[in-house]
Amino acid sequence: MPRTVRHTKISEEIKSAILNGAYQDKLPTVRELAGNFTTSVRTIHKALKPLSDSGLIVPNGIHGISINAPGRRRPDSGVIGVFS
Repeated sequence: MPRTVRHTKISEEIKSAILNGAYQDKLPTVRELAGNFTTSVRTIHKALKPLSDSGLIVPNGIHGISINAPGRRRPDSGVIGVFS
């Protein structure tokens, strides 16, 4: 049986907590989450990436990480990526 990567497990726990209403409008800071999960800030960033990519959370720079209401589309950033 494959071993679950730590950040994947944390991501699933945070997603579950959001969907169960444990967090309302915002998540705790990355440092607080790292303390809660007894892990590094880097691991928390890796755990939050898929939640952000799916639109469940929206990082707002110095304003923290907002929780996106179910069914609401992630706001456009206005940034266009160019790959060559």
